[in-house]
Amino acid sequence: MDVKDLLPMIFERSNASTTLWNIEFVVILGVLTFIATAKEHAKHWAVKSAVIALFLGAQYFNARALVEVSYHRQILLGIFEATHNVIVDPFISLYRQRTI
Repeated sequence: MDVKDLLPMIFERSNASTTLWNIEFVVILGVLTFIATAKEHAKHWAVKSAVIALFLGAQYFNARALVEVSYHRQILLGIFEATHNVIVDPFISLYRQRTI
């Protein structure tokens, strides 16, 4: 496997991470909007509890997906490091410095 074969995988994992963060943002805004604009009967504790439970469930699965995508990116970074490419090595060291 060559470096040119790995680059599309890195970009695909990066796009997946961005999509998951967008979903996270939209869900949070949706819950906040619902609670802020709810009518009196929707402000009942049972309705709020159900909304919060659904929100926490969605966030749990989204957080698991983000962890998995980050794990995939770390695996691909390890493959990049194993190739010892003169062009890619400086970028890998900069990435490692940034994430520490």
